[in-house]
Amino acid sequence: MNTFEYHAGVTVNANELITLTYKFVAGYCQHGKSNVGAEFEVLIGGVAVPGMRSKQHGGTTAADFPYDSNCGGCPDCYSPWIELESQLLEQPMSGKLEIRFTNNGRNMHLVLDSIAAGAK
Repeated sequence: MNTFEYHAGVTVNANELITLTYKFVAGYCQHGKSNVGAEFEVLIGGVAVPGMRSKQHGGTTAADFPYDSNCGGCPDCYSPWIELESQLLEQPMSGKLEIRFTNNGRNMHLVLDSIAAGAK
């Protein structure tokens, strides 16, 4: 696992949602193999935000947006924008906003368009 600090000093109130819009390309595919893909989750203050875990992005076929040409991809063949939405927060959260990657033998190039919190 690798953790990237996105922003320090974030506070999100109870009864708010967090939305994150991203696109990705997944690397280290092995054509014809269906290995577990890379994924990420969002943390605030070292605690996982409920519902803010991506699906696993495998990159094993062109439909998985691979980086590797032998799997039908290319380095700039990013996915369309994807919106990830948290569950409604039951308690306030504060601290560093981090993104934790679990690569599972892969890698993921992640591009963030936006991340925001607000009432539903």
